[in-house]
Formats: sequence, structure tokens, C-alpha cells
Amino acid sequence: MKTHDFIKARRHIDRRHKDRPGRAAKAFSHLVLKSGATTIIKDRRIIGWRMKDGHVVCVKSRYPNEERARLAIENIQEATQGLRVPTRAYFCVHCYGWHLTSQEFKRG
Repeated sequence: MKTHDFIKARRHIDRRHKDRPGRAAKAFSHLVLKSGATTIIKDRRIIGWRMKDGHVVCVKSRYPNEERARLAIENIQEATQGLRVPTRAYFCVHCYGWHLTSQEFKRG
């Protein structure tokens, strides 16, 4: 299974089973097995999946560049009044894309 097909199937599962997390987990488990992907775990949390072709699909949404990520932050901040709103973008060394976070930058 190609990376693009995996991402597409994952989105389909999320949309189809958004009100039934148990069914979504089962369907996603089948997708991971079918694709032959390896689960990437860091600090006891799943952060993504490494596909057979070497590409990585992260759990978080991926943005192709920093500009698109910052635009997404602005849109989310305008539309949301929640407590955990993304405040910055960061480069992901796993998928080579950009993700959003509400955590402040930590040095060293």
C-alpha cells in the first residue's frame, strides 16, 4: 500500500467512525496490518507509522511548509475559543513536514 493510499484510508475511517471510537480503532488496526506499516512509539505514545517504502505518516496533521502551518494557526485561533489552541508550528524530523502545537518552545 502506498503512503498516499494509507493517508486517504485513515481520513475515511476518521470521518466514517467519528462517533464510534471503538469501531474506528478496529478499522484502523486492520488498515495498519493490511498496509504492513510499523508503529512508531515515543514516550509510550504512538506518534506515527513507517510505511514499507520508508515514508512516515504522523498522527498529527502534516503541513507542507511553515507558511501553511502558520496560516492554519491563524484560522484555528479565529474560529476557536478553546483552551488548547495551537500557538506555534514546528518541523517534524519523522515526516519532514510541519505540525502545530499549543506547547511553548523548550530550550535544551
